[in-house]
Amino acid sequence: MFICGELLSVQMEPVSKLLQIEEQLPIFLYIVGHNNSNRQAQDRFQHSGQTISKVFRHVLKRQVQLAPKFFIQTSHKTIPHQTLSNPKFSPFFDKCLGALDGVHIPASVLAHKTAPYRSRKGFLSQNVLGVCDFGMQFMYMRVGWKGTAHQHWVVHDAWSKDFKIRQGFFYLADAGYGLSRNVLASGYQLEQQYDLVLACACLHNINVGKNGYYDIIFDESLAMAEQYKAIYTKDPPPPRAGVF
Repeated sequence: MFICGELLSVQMEPVSKLLQIEEQLPIFLYIVGHNNSNRQAQDRFQHSGQTISKVFRHVLKRQVQLAPKFFIQTSHKTIPHQTLSNPKFSPFFDKCLGALDGVHIPASVLAHKTAPYRSRKGFLSQNVLGVCDFGMQFMYMRVGWKGTAHQHWVVHDAWSKDFKIRQGFFYLADAGYGLSRNVLASGYQLEQQYDLVLACACLHNINVGKNGYYDIIFDESLAMAEQYKAIYTKDPPPPRAGVF
């Protein structure tokens, strides 16, 4: 098994003489891949909780040490074939190396340390920066930032450390990162933002005027849309009294 061989290549003291890496890796994947608990792993693999914990930490350390080998940034010397083979991309994105974005990963934090980890999404998290190439592989990760950190801080911290981009090349990102020489962020001009509000309101009125109070396209449930149609097509609902 390829992954087992790679893990064995990492020079570390073995966690157990009885447990081979071929059993340690499934324990780790069982917990990480399925969000299972230590107790569930005990029942599945018939080992004590202490052994499960040791194996999990051991494989995790080995995996982290392997990261530099498999996180390889795209060469600046060649243009990705995904770009060259598509006239929609080339030559406009010949200097584009991939895309970057942030994601909030849920975090378990002690009660008296939760405040810095409370993200704008409402849960405790770490703010992680991920960078991918056109082959859908991660080239770089910046972990460890608290949930309250803005994406701008995370990416600039990465640039100040070990995430280097040669002049003239760039990554794609969303509007939260802003435009720079190394990041091409999506977005609309301010005047277009104004027009978008009016356009969306206009589409809403056209849709309601044409389809009435039900709307199959925008409704997730066709059955629910049919219920609305049966109720509202004959007579619109009467106005309700109260404060709205």
